[in-house]
Amino acid sequence: MDVPELVRLSTTNIKVQGEAEIMKQIKSFFFLSFDQKKELNTADVFYLLQMHLYLDYPKFLRVNHFSFNLTVSNMLGIEVRLKEERILKWTILTEFIGDVEGYSGKIYFLRIDDQMIPGLLTDKNELVTFWNDRLEGLKTLVGWLMRKYQVRIEGFHVEKGDQMEFSKELISIVNFINYRQNSFSTVLIDEREELLDTDVINFLSKNVAAYSKYSHLGDRTKMRFPDAVNKSRSLLISHAHWFTAHHMFMTNCVFVTIVDSPMSNTDIRCMVRFWMHGRFPRLKHIKVKTVDVRVGQILDADAPTIGYIRDGVYRSENDELVDIGVGVVIRPKDVAATLIYPRTRTRRLITFQMVVWPDFEDFNYDRNVILPARNGVH
Repeated sequence: MDVPELVRLSTTNIKVQGEAEIMKQIKSFFFLSFDQKKELNTADVFYLLQMHLYLDYPKFLRVNHFSFNLTVSNMLGIEVRLKEERILKWTILTEFIGDVEGYSGKIYFLRIDDQMIPGLLTDKNELVTFWNDRLEGLKTLVGWLMRKYQVRIEGFHVEKGDQMEFSKELISIVNFINYRQNSFSTVLIDEREELLDTDVINFLSKNVAAYSKYSHLGDRTKMRFPDAVNKSRSLLISHAHWFTAHHMFMTNCVFVTIVDSPMSNTDIRCMVRFWMHGRFPRLKHIKVKTVDVRVGQILDADAPTIGYIRDGVYRSENDELVDIGVGVVIRPKDVAATLIYPRTRTRRLITFQMVVWPDFEDFNYDRNVILPARNGVH
């Protein structure tokens, strides 16, 4: 019996749930290979999670690293993620029952919050559940997951939807979540396809927080700076035409990546000087892609320069290596940093990077060969 069949069988009858051999195999879910877990469809995963409510679910969750993420776009739903050697994803959507004829797939009935909810598994492996109201259905699903499984909603991903009620639905679900938790782990606001309405983006800027990573993608020229960015460990802004030096001075993140910013070499010089005087105390790695970077003109002649690094490395979080082709090491007071010279220009943009020591292996800048300043580059 293969894994998907086993999961489906184990959830059809409470007597079957008590069979020792089936229990043993279900409990051994974490011994399955990545390819075996990849075989599971979204209905299988939903049943598997329900199955473990009868077993030791907290232990199961600790071992298997499941998380739940909210998606709001043309469709409303929850993305179930399993962190393995690669991320596995399964999506449960909520839809108005009057639109059921627009879907095809295998029929399931799911017990959610003591209700039997009809669903269809599509050929995209999306489990679409049908409700009298899709927004209220999403709230019911989210509230049930949080309460029953005692978990947070970890991620929030929003794209512009084309429904007339999209803005109302988005604001309503954000308020619903905020009443139950004060932040997400990750937030992704994706405007690459279409910009959100101004009142919506302003609402999100004031009411959505991420403690791990806040990302905004899309070609927006004006935007209210998100209030909760300082709570986030990592900040990513693409097409950052609106992100100026003024916004940079409002951040207090560990990682900052800004792409296509109007920040000038003078702005970057000012930012480095602020860091040297104690601003940005959490900062470990900043990357700014802009049109104007001249590292040789960022530091004053009397800057506390230790020397230069050639062909060096900095070990960042999650085992990521930052390549230091050429970098100048500065050490104001007790903290050292390396300003990395750009290697090449990407189209019209050039990249400034600064890393703060020690790195994430707790090595200092002298893990690399340090050339004295007089032999360095200028």
